[in-house]
Amino acid sequence: VFNFGTIEGNIYIDQLEFIQGEDSGPKTELIDLLDESFAEAPMGWGGSSSRSINPTGGKDGGPAIVFNNPTAGNPWEAQIAYDFNSAFVKGSTYRLKMRIKGDAELATSADLQNISDYSGCGSFQFTIGTDWTDIEKVITCNNDDATRLVFNFGAVVGNVFIDQLVLSEEREAVVETSVFVPMYEESFAAAPNGWGGSSSRSLNPTGGKTGGPAIVFNNPTAGNGWEAQIAYDFSTAFTPGETYRLKMRAKADTELATSADLQDSQTYTGYGSLGFTIGTDWTDIDVKATCSGETANRLVFNFGTIEGNIYIDQLEFSHEETIAGNTIPLTPEEKKEILTNALDTFIAGMMEACGGFVTAWDVVNEAIAGSGDDGEGNYPLQHGAEGDTDNFYWQDYLGDIDYVRIAVSSARRHFKANGGDEQKLKLFVNDYNLESTWDNNKKLKSLIKWIEKWENDTVKIDGIGTQMHVSYSLDAAAQTSNEKHVEEMFKLMASTGKIIRISELDMGVTVGGAGSDAVKVGDPRLTIEVEKAMADYYSFIIKKYFELIPKEQQYGICQWSLDDNGSNSGWRAGEPIGLWSADGNTRKPTYAGFADGLKAATGN
Repeated sequence: VFNFGTIEGNIYIDQLEFIQGEDSGPKTELIDLLDESFAEAPMGWGGSSSRSINPTGGKDGGPAIVFNNPTAGNPWEAQIAYDFNSAFVKGSTYRLKMRIKGDAELATSADLQNISDYSGCGSFQFTIGTDWTDIEKVITCNNDDATRLVFNFGAVVGNVFIDQLVLSEEREAVVETSVFVPMYEESFAAAPNGWGGSSSRSLNPTGGKTGGPAIVFNNPTAGNGWEAQIAYDFSTAFTPGETYRLKMRAKADTELATSADLQDSQTYTGYGSLGFTIGTDWTDIDVKATCSGETANRLVFNFGTIEGNIYIDQLEFSHEETIAGNTIPLTPEEKKEILTNALDTFIAGMMEACGGFVTAWDVVNEAIAGSGDDGEGNYPLQHGAEGDTDNFYWQDYLGDIDYVRIAVSSARRHFKANGGDEQKLKLFVNDYNLESTWDNNKKLKSLIKWIEKWENDTVKIDGIGTQMHVSYSLDAAAQTSNEKHVEEMFKLMASTGKIIRISELDMGVTVGGAGSDAVKVGDPRLTIEVEKAMADYYSFIIKKYFELIPKEQQYGICQWSLDDNGSNSGWRAGEPIGLWSADGNTRKPTYAGFADGLKAATGN
């Protein structure tokens, strides 16, 4: 209710809004799906109608679409249309804006349409006048399958002019907010670091506000603030311009106004100060500071001005990070389109950089899971678990079948476009544990089934790469099983007709079968007899490759590690996997075994 009784005369009110609170609900924003550039005439059809661009036909002298229809009929008998790669979203709001005029006044519509059956999924109703009219209409899509915006101009006789055409979707807006990410939370397991005169730092197991542990700082003689301190050092420096937050409960024998500083632990330079006051009763402290330097890596408390005790409970130090909330949800179709383009862009860049010179590629790597069932008795593909933010799998977004077909097709297309000889390009699927003993080569059998699914008339996979990170077993029965399954692997591979490559061959030693303890360099069990047995296993593998894989399917062997790995290696740390010792100075028996295998198989 507005109280206007005290005025004599007029009151004018414009743009009146009434809302609840500061925020009446989720904010929305308009995402443009079509912003007509008028670079070329749009798609359309119908009798003798035509569509063209008039470079100066717009309201302000810019370009405009000109639709001409010499004979009137039903509205749908002459149309202009725009098709979209992704379907409109059922229940979402769409906004059509344009300037339009015609030779005669006409009430008509533009529809969201399903192109497979031409059914309408939402209609923008508007009237065209003989002068320029600003049209802005909003509708809700009522179907999941609409991919076309179509204008119905069949009832027109003459011309329709369209200027500034925009179609947009109303979506929930991105709202940025701040969260504080903990960098340090005091566990009160040990007294903190500190220094200064006769001051001390200890823990009182029951000294906290609620009876839990607390830090107790004691300073027998007051001085300058920095002359007695508590400090926490961090392994990485704070970020200049970023905000840091200190929260704690504290009390002191006497009231104290002091600070904690962001400090360079080497130069003692301060790069931000968190000022606060501690009372004689428990005080909740919550302060923030912005870091002003690149080398600050210490949080230091200045307690030198107190004489007596300070108690600290529930100490937290955190970093402010900006996150986007209420982000625009993408449909599965939108995600697939975006990631298909990203994959194609990456492959195009690789092929351009290599200019047709590199002719063999692992186009798919480690796709097969090592457990589970795809419903047909095979292992499924690897997939990310719900909420898994550490792993990304193309198949989660492009589909188990399509993602391989997309990658293979993209590789062949861009190889050719960058001067490559199509007859020389070889695309491999590469994976590990294909010689597995514990499941009787099931992973390889599953891979072969998946290749059959991936291939069609236009998609061909040339070869299979087997990584072969094998181990010689000190247990005779386990080693016999190892060799049996290597043979079975080569036989299965040969049966596919694909070219076969050993892509990452190296060899360790295990006490028993798969999953048992690895024997490291320096272990007394790694005798010269065991190293010779490893050499024999190398020779066995290489001979079986040449024996069981037909010559026309043999692509080659890659030795993965030339020398043994050190104890700090990220791959099979400390294991005797090389043909040379870790320092590269000593050629091991495995070198001879590898060479003997090649000599026996090739005669060279």
